[in-house]
Amino acid sequence: MSLETEIDLRAQGWAFAALLRVIVRRLAQDETDAAFRETMNAMEKEAVRALEGFKLQGGNEEGNTAVRESASAYITRLLASVRRDVS
Repeated sequence: MSLETEIDLRAQGWAFAALLRVIVRRLAQDETDAAFRETMNAMEKEAVRALEGFKLQGGNEEGNTAVRESASAYITRLLASVRRDVS
């Protein structure tokens, strides 16, 4: 993979993560702290559950499992990084 492609993929990932944080924060902005955490937990569970339907084209189950586990960990880290806007 070329450096330019790697940079482009990284930039896309950062942009997606930043946009998702904004969307999640705005969706839950009027909630109490407890309700906000509950919403984050529900979103995480639903997103991880949705990963079960994803498969690598031409991939085997071992590869699919590895990608799902990595994606699940990313979802957990991403949602944990979202802070409730209390302003």
